[in-house]
Amino acid sequence: MMMMMDSDRYLSLLQARNMNVLVFPIVTVLVMCILYGFYITLFVLCVRVLRQGELRRQPLCIASLVILFVVSTTMVAVETTKLIQTSVVELTFIITRDTFPIYNFLTHDTLKTTIYVFNLTLPVLANLCADFILVHRCFIIWGFRKRILGPLIFVSLVTNVTSCTGAIMFLIGYGDRRVTSNTILLEKGGTIQAVGLITSAAFNLALTFLTAGRIWWIARGVAISRNYVATNLIKIILQSGILYPLMTTVHLSIVNTSHRYNVPLDTLPLVVLTAGIAPTLVIVRIRLRMNASDDEIETQPRFSSQVQLSSIQPTGGSLFFSRLSTSGYRNSLIEGDSLKPLPKALLAVHAV
Repeated sequence: MMMMMDSDRYLSLLQARNMNVLVFPIVTVLVMCILYGFYITLFVLCVRVLRQGELRRQPLCIASLVILFVVSTTMVAVETTKLIQTSVVELTFIITRDTFPIYNFLTHDTLKTTIYVFNLTLPVLANLCADFILVHRCFIIWGFRKRILGPLIFVSLVTNVTSCTGAIMFLIGYGDRRVTSNTILLEKGGTIQAVGLITSAAFNLALTFLTAGRIWWIARGVAISRNYVATNLIKIILQSGILYPLMTTVHLSIVNTSHRYNVPLDTLPLVVLTAGIAPTLVIVRIRLRMNASDDEIETQPRFSSQVQLSSIQPTGGSLFFSRLSTSGYRNSLIEGDSLKPLPKALLAVHAV
């Protein structure tokens, strides 16, 4: 009886997707591969940046970026395997109307359970690495202040523990759905994990605004002729920083609506890919922007010195640029009595 109920429910699901069981996997794989291809290119550029600059002195951030790339690669492989298995089961069911494979697939399929283990743990791991990079960047921009670091670590731990708890509950319930208590545990775990994802997206957005806001505050008194550095940093951080929260919001909106099957796309792997792309994109964009600025400066006459951008070094209670390369600026801009020195803190962002 239960077998017939599950097969009927799955048949209704296929009908809700208009029987186009191949459209969903094809669209998902296509979008996922395009985004992953962009990520590969971005990661290669980032590696070149890491090898050329002072970024190599920050092994923890480098390790986080590498882990994010490995997690994203694993997610692509897992998602592809899941789509292939699901498509085979659905096509077999449509052709044969045999309910036994559907029953096994819906209730206690070992491969499907293994895939869900990765589907639930990889986003948590990706979010943890992304949080570390964002918290580390914010900590540096705020002058290594422990009163800033403490609350950030606490909130990050709470959000990730919440997501991890929901994932564990979901996996326990998903192991054998023939047991009624497991079904209840599965639903509660899914709800808790959704809450964790929502708070994580909000936390990432808050970190982005904290970092950008601090840069604006530091550079508010800088001369207009040199304020382009801070302005560009703020734009890049805001534009790249909202990618992950935005993708998470889109994902949760799709999976929690009654018309989610009308969208022929699985957005979960896109969330993981975006978690890796966002911090990598910040590093690459800032480095390319700085190189472009240096090239523009070199076209100007009467150079006085060659400038080099480096990381943040705190001085006293505030932050200043440690070595702002003024290559391309004239002495009147560098040594003018009426101009404030450009703060040193802003350019460390490209290192994290």
